[in-house]
Amino acid sequence: MSEERAFHRAPASVAITRSGPLSGRVRVPGSKSQTARAFVLAALGAGESRITGALVADDSRHMVHGLRALGIAVEALDDAGEQWRVTGSGGALPDVGPVTIDSGFAGTVMRFLTAAATLAPHQTTLTGRPTLLTRPVGELLKVLEQLGAEVSANGDFPPVVVHPGLPRGGAATVDSSRSSQFASALLLAAPFFPDGLVLELSGLGAPGYFDMTLEMLRRRGVAVERDGMRLVIPPGGHGYAAIDEDVAGDASAASHVFTLAAATGGTITVEKLAGATMQPDMRILQVLADFGCTVTHDPDGSITVSGPQRLRPVEADLSQTPDQLPNIAVLAALAEGRSVIRGVGITRFHETDRIASLETELAKVGVTVTSTRDDVFVEGGTARPGASLYSHHDHRLAMAFASLGAAVDDIVVDNADAVEKTYPAFWSDVEALGGKLSAN
Repeated sequence: MSEERAFHRAPASVAITRSGPLSGRVRVPGSKSQTARAFVLAALGAGESRITGALVADDSRHMVHGLRALGIAVEALDDAGEQWRVTGSGGALPDVGPVTIDSGFAGTVMRFLTAAATLAPHQTTLTGRPTLLTRPVGELLKVLEQLGAEVSANGDFPPVVVHPGLPRGGAATVDSSRSSQFASALLLAAPFFPDGLVLELSGLGAPGYFDMTLEMLRRRGVAVERDGMRLVIPPGGHGYAAIDEDVAGDASAASHVFTLAAATGGTITVEKLAGATMQPDMRILQVLADFGCTVTHDPDGSITVSGPQRLRPVEADLSQTPDQLPNIAVLAALAEGRSVIRGVGITRFHETDRIASLETELAKVGVTVTSTRDDVFVEGGTARPGASLYSHHDHRLAMAFASLGAAVDDIVVDNADAVEKTYPAFWSDVEALGGKLSAN
């Protein structure tokens, strides 16, 4: 099979004209967060497992390549790249000699495989694209060192070098205020630490994703005890079993499609969301309702969102769903009045500083965005056509700007191919829903 055929290339720049109400049905890619965790859990688990419905995008491609570099047998079972067979290592990664892993733009790959690589008897170097090398990883490395690993980096940032030597485990405190992935990465590897893990959480950004990690570990038989911000994995290095994983549709990807309906007054149905309830970004449905949208849960597991004739300004707490900042900021820009978006300070450490980028880009269409450390304020109702908006290599900004263009007219999204990270078919799906696009 040719894996690369599954990754349809998006255009580098897209011009969008006002499209009227966008309507139709789409099936979004598999969950990015569930796919990443499923691959790592399958690779470290004992036995063979299958992953179905996996995300088909750059992030998952880099995860597969990274696991193969670590000596894990990962076999594609279909031409689409949605079905995989993984033969787990039982936590004893083979000695394949010094390896280098390219994480692309994927912070999840960088952080999860850094922790996993401490179980390998060889040196592993993890690097990636320039913007990934500006995303912090120092807090994770500090904790791994406390637990007995030998790791090094460029200060707080990648590239990361993981040297041979199994961490013993023990007690540690992790500051996950800048990314819950630090805590998740530790938990994925901790069942193989001989002394177990007693982990104190100091600050936990986007806790819903950490809860997903806990749920997926427990499904594999790991006895994780939790008392508030304290977690205990018993000593003994017992590991966990490999089990099959059916990945639900990605709620984060679906949110960008629902935003198109909200922005244009259209009606869009996203299929295969019945199993997406553990994904934090499902909470966007309540915020969309606050904007004035009608949300319908269909019997077949799909969800339909209908946009209103006029959006209302909102006050929204996105501390559980900070990835939704670009969508909510764009809808707030279209709603007449002041919207307040709270709990999004963590997005300053995502693919770009999303708050600063939104302030810069929305100003180009005449919308004022201001911020404090954690909150964003949007003075909506003044968006005007005729601007080129830059995605800053951020897939979520690129997709959110599509909704702005469809509603406002004459918007060019530069670096539109950032969607390859998680939703390669996004632009073709927008066109299928009635969006008026042209590739520049």
